[in-house]
This record gives sequence, structure tokens and C-alpha cells, in this order.
Amino acid sequence: MSDIKVKIQLPYGNLFRKRHTLIVCKDLDGKFLLGNKPDFFPEGITRFLGGGIDEGEEEASSAARELSEELGIIASTSDLELMD
Repeated sequence: MSDIKVKIQLPYGNLFRKRHTLIVCKDLDGKFLLGNKPDFFPEGITRFLGGGIDEGEEEASSAARELSEELGIIASTSDLELMD
């Protein structure tokens, strides 16, 4: 595997947000679900799901929104288990 070097010259998008959510989820076979954003990150980078928490938004609501945006999964906040 080759080394991937990323340099941020100017912060944008989620980097301006004060809070972020990280979503760790598994499928029914116990495999972790990972995502990539080919138009956002360099090729070869995969990551856990998540994103910025909007101003005034609760953590669980943010996680549910991110699941919908990134995977098209509709989940209620009661479907999620929050971890500190």
C-alpha cells in the first residue's frame, strides 16, 4: 500500500463546525460499514460515516441525518445508541 499524503491549505465545510458526529455501524453479518467520498477525499481513503453537527442540532439527530445523507438509511434517534 502506498502512503497517502493530504495537505489542507484552506479549511472548508465540516472543518468550520465546532462539533462532529462519528457513526460506527455494522451490517447483519457483523461487518463494519465504511464510506468514501470520491469527490471530497483523495482516492483510497475510506472512513467511518459521520459529519458536522449543525448549530442547535442534537447528536442523535445529526447521526440519523448523516446516515440518511450518506447511505440513504432512514433511522430514528431511538434506533441509535449514543456513546460518550
